[in-house]
Amino acid sequence: MPKGFSEREKEIIRKRLFEEGSRLFDQFGIQKTTVDDIAAAAGISKGSFYSFFHSKEELFFDILEDIERTVKGKFFGQVFQGNTSHRESFRAFINNFFTMMECTPLFKQINPTNMEYLMRKLPGERIENHMKKDYSVFEEFYHSWCRKGILRKLDIKGFTGVMKLLFYLVVHQQDYTPDEYKATKDTFIDMLCKYLVIERSKK
Repeated sequence: MPKGFSEREKEIIRKRLFEEGSRLFDQFGIQKTTVDDIAAAAGISKGSFYSFFHSKEELFFDILEDIERTVKGKFFGQVFQGNTSHRESFRAFINNFFTMMECTPLFKQINPTNMEYLMRKLPGERIENHMKKDYSVFEEFYHSWCRKGILRKLDIKGFTGVMKLLFYLVVHQQDYTPDEYKATKDTFIDMLCKYLVIERSKK
């Protein structure tokens, strides 16, 4: 735990590190942003930074996870609400996922080069625990939707694997022309909706 700061000071400094880290990572990229840059922007010493985080990569990952928690809570809670058809509701859910990945500044940093960089810099168990948490959220909602008769029952590994494919498609969008990327994304979403979703019965 950070030493020499009151609990209130720790809270303020951590919030400032998140804000300034987000701004610098967005402006310069994760690899070019330095701990010195972040510490100076947050108004603390480099040594104090290391009493909060082991590395700039850990800060970057903490910020991403914080954004993910907020977005997931919003996205999953809104799926299959109201009178919208199941397929259109699921389509909106997947489109919102893509929008988050494509438009959230820090998620734009997640490309193959930076992914490989983070895998080298972060402890293996940190990445593994993050993936397990992601999968547990997907599994929880998937089983709930299946019990309600909204989604087709699959091997859960198949469903989580499909969600991983969506993530990889965004990460590798630079491998496509803009038209190819949009067409691939739209086709993938259409296929998922038609195969996975069980439409509401007409009364």
